[in-house]
Amino acid sequence: MSLEKQKILNDKNSKRKLHQVILNNFDSSCFHLSLTYSDDYLPKTEEDATKFVNNYIRRIKTKLKNSNKEFKYILITETKGKEGENVRIHHHMIVNNVLSRDEYKDLWAVGRGKNKKPIGYRNADRLQFNEDGVKELVNYICKNTNNKHSKKWTGSQNLKRPYIEEKAIVLSNNKIRQFNIINEKEYWEKKVKGYRFIKSEIKYNEIVGKYYIYLNMIKKE
Repeated sequence: MSLEKQKILNDKNSKRKLHQVILNNFDSSCFHLSLTYSDDYLPKTEEDATKFVNNYIRRIKTKLKNSNKEFKYILITETKGKEGENVRIHHHMIVNNVLSRDEYKDLWAVGRGKNKKPIGYRNADRLQFNEDGVKELVNYICKNTNNKHSKKWTGSQNLKRPYIEEKAIVLSNNKIRQFNIINEKEYWEKKVKGYRFIKSEIKYNEIVGKYYIYLNMIKKE
């Protein structure tokens, strides 16, 4: 496998892992935050931007100090474009609903009282789930994380990691090539009992010389 193909595969796996973490920790009551900077507060470096967003996280935790609510978040900071060019620094966050939309927006600011000023444009939208989960959102907020200049996502320590139960379903390469198994709803729901088939994707790994089938299935209620 070429370096470029390996890079693409690594990026897809990173997005898949992020999507699984989101599904395991957030629901439609939670928010996607977009946090930007006005010219007055635009960070000169990524380190400066990190200080801003860490202060924002501290303000959220301070507001929740006397409550029993547990704050969870995922953070992506965009500083580079697809080709490594500089872009205007901004942040994407996935947060749980421990605060209201307006409270999250209001805390992206500096100063207090009459001297309080927004750091920049801030937006908060409810997460929109469909049968693919929030894959479109993941692709959007990770659109520039597949180059060597960009950092991947980070998150709070209290995020629940996906529980992975390994179950080997062995199919020969010949069987996969000869039988269009990847759209066989009845086949997979019989193989993986208790789950509803959504869709699947077949990939050939040139390194190990094997096919891999990625299934999207939802547990039946």
